[in-house]
Amino acid sequence: MPRVELNDFIGQVADFGQWSPTDQIKLFAWYVQLHDGRDRFTAIDIRGCYDRCGMATPAHISALINNLVVGKQPLVARIG
Repeated sequence: MPRVELNDFIGQVADFGQWSPTDQIKLFAWYVQLHDGRDRFTAIDIRGCYDRCGMATPAHISALINNLVVGKQPLVARIG
């Protein structure tokens, strides 16, 4: 699969800036895994996505990611 730049990718998503931080993080995590070719991600990776898009990073990003990983129904793979 050809690499898609993050800003181009996000530009194709309707109203991405209006999504909840949790949903934004899930999409960023998917992008990091698919387009950056990594099987794991960290809060630093997700912060980098926000920076590359010129968006403000949520204040409690580590807690938001942790909730996705260890909640009753984990939604993303464990970070490494």
